[in-house]
Amino acid sequence: MAAEMRIGKGLLCASSGGIATVTLDRPDKHNALDADLIQSLARLIGQLGADAAIRAVVLEGNGPSFCSGGDVGWLQAARDLTLEENERDAAQMAGLLGTLALLPKPVISLVHGKAYGGGAGIAACSDVVVASADATFCFSEVKLGMAPAAVAPYAVMAIGPHQAKWLFVTGQAIGAANAHRIGLVHEVVQDRDALDNACTRITQGLLANGPNAMARAKRMVREVFARPLDQTLIADTATWVAEGRCSEEGREGISAFLERRKASWRGD
Repeated sequence: MAAEMRIGKGLLCASSGGIATVTLDRPDKHNALDADLIQSLARLIGQLGADAAIRAVVLEGNGPSFCSGGDVGWLQAARDLTLEENERDAAQMAGLLGTLALLPKPVISLVHGKAYGGGAGIAACSDVVVASADATFCFSEVKLGMAPAAVAPYAVMAIGPHQAKWLFVTGQAIGAANAHRIGLVHEVVQDRDALDNACTRITQGLLANGPNAMARAKRMVREVFARPLDQTLIADTATWVAEGRCSEEGREGISAFLERRKASWRGD
């Protein structure tokens, strides 16, 4: 792994072999989010998304938690803002979640300890979520008299409306096994060491895939999810297949398969 670089306050980034690892680094605060951290993280994720050398982004947290949600001081300050000021402030978090969800590269979240509020939202935005057995997830906003609005589009897409209503209304914390059962988590491992092993396995698999194909696949999921199954959608899927086959990456992938060689995007 390349040497870590500090990006703003409470954020580390390292990249190696096409994989960028972004680490929330406020361990004494359980990696709680404040305005500075949100802005730095959104800016960094955007830069990684535009960097052709980066093939996937891994998110993790230092200390006892992945991300415990909103920082107490940040929430205290928000209490005294006007509606207009709060809209501008809240737009930062909404923008961060949107940047993660729309990133044209796979996002893997490695979750341990608490993933509350915005931390649970980050997990819901991710393409792959691996949690250690001690992880807990909570959409806790109702405990503060608010609805989990910023995270709602991603959580509902991840777990469906019925499960989302349960967790949004109760503000109940659930363990990793339950989060896996409802689809918020894709894989549960024993401990934090196992998180690293799972990450290596997953990222090595991603490096074998066509970068543009993965970006198209992410867009396709969003589009298919939002549309009814009708003849127009069926016809569009055929068009997408044809476009993929005719793309430079698709032609290279098919040629590599037929010639029993590695595709050009594989560095191994």
